[in-house]
Amino acid sequence: MASACSIRVRGVVQGVGFRPFVYRLARANTLGGWVLNDAEGVEIYLEGKEEGVEAFVRDLKAQPSPLNAVPGRSFRL
Repeated sequence: MASACSIRVRGVVQGVGFRPFVYRLARANTLGGWVLNDAEGVEIYLEGKEEGVEAFVRDLKAQPSPLNAVPGRSFRL
């Protein structure tokens, strides 16, 4: 079944490779969509099979992102 999801990531996420990280995670779960940076952080919009969307959200929360390697930078969903 097709599903869509919008995710807001708040915090400092620019200049640390976060969008490429999201792209690779989306591709690994066979999802399409877009990522938009703004003053508050990042908005992620995903479309694909429900299982893929659920796996993306789970993996985004569980996997280390490039942000974890940058002292003083963090994000929250």
